[in-house]
Amino acid sequence: MRYTAQADAKKKQLTGSSPPNRADSLRGQMKSTLRVGIFVAAILSALPSFGGARHFTFLYEANTSAPGSLELENWVTWRHATGAGRFDQVDFRHELEYGVTERFQASIYLADWFYETDPEHSGSTYSDTAIELIYNLTNPVVDPLGLSIYGELRAGDRLIELESKLISQKNFGPLILAYNATLESVWEGNDLAEREGEFSQALGASYEISPRISAGIELLHEFVFPEWHDTEKIRNFFKKVSIFVALACLLVSCKSTNYVPPVTSQMATPRKGQHVDLAMLREGRTLFVHRCIECHTLPVLWHYRAEDWPDIVDNMSHRASLKPAEREAIIAYILAVRFAEH
Repeated sequence: MRYTAQADAKKKQLTGSSPPNRADSLRGQMKSTLRVGIFVAAILSALPSFGGARHFTFLYEANTSAPGSLELENWVTWRHATGAGRFDQVDFRHELEYGVTERFQASIYLADWFYETDPEHSGSTYSDTAIELIYNLTNPVVDPLGLSIYGELRAGDRLIELESKLISQKNFGPLILAYNATLESVWEGNDLAEREGEFSQALGASYEISPRISAGIELLHEFVFPEWHDTEKIRNFFKKVSIFVALACLLVSCKSTNYVPPVTSQMATPRKGQHVDLAMLREGRTLFVHRCIECHTLPVLWHYRAEDWPDIVDNMSHRASLKPAEREAIIAYILAVRFAEH
């Protein structure tokens, strides 16, 4: 939750009236809002690669980062409100994300801060810092439903927040459907005396227009529980409908997730002594570079387990235009690389 007691206090000082509750405030601020998620370049290594694409601005996706990859992501969100309390606010978030294993990802939000301007005041304010953990259970491409669990600890000026989330996702070619169920506990204010709970549900659909551009819609509904036990004051909100465009720009990682290993004689015997034709492996590598990497510009080689790749390639959309022999060559190369790693 990005709206802190300190931000509410500032609004009260500027307007001369008590601020609305945090949920009402956020709902008003999201009126007539276009959210544009921009993932800005980060120089972390001399080896260039593209970070994982983001298809939503609010919803979390089930996929986790490639093991060993380290990325810095910068998020920018613009909020605009009209009427008597009109103002503009730009939120900034700086996230350092590390892939621990093929299923486990850890992140630290170095700083959340915002810049706001209204008729009487303008300036920037630090909000909070957070630690985030995500564990992937099932794959949204090859399994009937992709699932991940999420935990976050956030701390800031007069703010502590615990958040847990169930993330579900299903990919249908370029169309991605996602659902998040979130439970939050917030302590804020002087001596952290103000307590609040929140249960929210978010649903969204995103369509990949190109490898770097997605467009879609997100819906958010939430229950707010003041002091957790005061059932008479529970607030039920259909908070917002958000139409967005997500643009993925160049990222650089400490491990080049798009590095394509050359074919070696050792790769021709990937497991159990079964020999694979070197010519097929070389053809698979060439196809992978020119059909997969250059076309999609995304780190697909390291994001899934070796045993998932045959299903992934077999279930590619017709846009891939791969002949059966080409699919077989790509699968052979990917499996040889993945098993050579272990």
